[in-house]
Amino acid sequence: MKNNINRLLSLLMLAALFLNACTPEEYELGSLISKSDLQYSITQDSSDPNTIILESQNQGLTPLWVTPMGRSTKVVDSVKLAFPGTYKFVYGVQSDGGFVQADTFTLEVTTTNLSYVDDPMWDLLTGGVGSEKTWYLDLDADAVSKYFAGPLYYAGTSYGYGNACEDEVDCWSWEPDYAGNTWLMTAGDYGSMTFSLAGNATATVNNPMLGTNETGTYFLDADAKTLSMTDAEPLHDSGNDGKVVNWGDLKIISLTENTMQLAALRDPALSGEGAALLVYNYISKDYADSWSPEETGDPEIVVDLGDGTVSDAIGVSNTKTWKLSTTSPFDWASIEGEILNGWENISDYPDWAGYTEADVEGISSAQIQFSANGSVTVTDNEGASTTGTYTVDESTNVITFADVTPSFSIGTWVVATTTADNEWKIIKTTVVDSEVTDIWFGQRDPENAQYMVFHFVAE
Repeated sequence: MKNNINRLLSLLMLAALFLNACTPEEYELGSLISKSDLQYSITQDSSDPNTIILESQNQGLTPLWVTPMGRSTKVVDSVKLAFPGTYKFVYGVQSDGGFVQADTFTLEVTTTNLSYVDDPMWDLLTGGVGSEKTWYLDLDADAVSKYFAGPLYYAGTSYGYGNACEDEVDCWSWEPDYAGNTWLMTAGDYGSMTFSLAGNATATVNNPMLGTNETGTYFLDADAKTLSMTDAEPLHDSGNDGKVVNWGDLKIISLTENTMQLAALRDPALSGEGAALLVYNYISKDYADSWSPEETGDPEIVVDLGDGTVSDAIGVSNTKTWKLSTTSPFDWASIEGEILNGWENISDYPDWAGYTEADVEGISSAQIQFSANGSVTVTDNEGASTTGTYTVDESTNVITFADVTPSFSIGTWVVATTTADNEWKIIKTTVVDSEVTDIWFGQRDPENAQYMVFHFVAE
């Protein structure tokens, strides 16, 4: 019965070969039960014909049922079919001599019982009775995960619904971000997975990355928080495709209107790794279609401006002059505004920074004079002055220059200048008696999330 049965039979054959190779030569397999000796019953419950009762009557043998709602190895089991239709069942057993399977049994159900699908989880999965809902793996061809950190997480075998532990034996989780762990799987178009409750519980899965297009059935056990799929496998990657015995045997880790996490058990024999849950992360089609990248700007940097505003700080009266500090003229700051090196004296600067006592005279003339009327005068290293204008964005502490660009050479290679938009941002201040005495103007790095900062002192 497709890949899942083939994998299970392969494991059984491997186990038989292993036992044969490791036991004395006189060992013989037991007798193989005849197909005609298979004894079982598949009947409808007399009080509820939508409940199908399965009973294996081959004593001492392990049954394997294939039902419209998944597979079972129980001697007595039941299957709840909400909708009328023609359903197929297969019974088989594992005997000492090997696996034997009966012919397909067909059963006609003519009644409806919607109480089987009235749990809110069915609505979240499918959109409700008479509807269908499409889900995507949360990874696209542009290597973007729209909701989760990545398309695949890992967890211990005791990890369960709501990210809770079913027991403490093997309960852990690892949620790698895809950007830093692209080895998880290849970015690409993983197609779609649609769960329908329009007439029957059917699942349609199209996975271009595996080259598969499947239609099958499914059953959601809202109490056990499991999902069984038959003849269709959930969206997954090729890297793990051969590591799971039964892709249709799934734990539900979480399920909301927009997101779903389904976990398949990684088999140690198939994977060569320990048993673990492969937790696949999905998003609904509606969520994916309405999603747009967040426009994330730089974080707000709060600076102490004494009793005034930025405008007050840089040009309190008619004019205020700021001279480039000769003891600590430059440094770097994080995107949050933290000064990274903390250089306070000339002796603090390492050799690679290229600033020594010999460079002090070269910046002694460098200064900026702000006037309250919006004009600014920049005096360069040579003492030449240029006048322009400036504006202040009080909400972001950004100063924009026009008709003049501050530019001061510091030591062997540093140049204290503005951004491509001719802007500086106030990153840090020192305040004495409510008066701003020092300002670190920041030049935003266009590629890296940081600032180069230039230290000016009020004259």
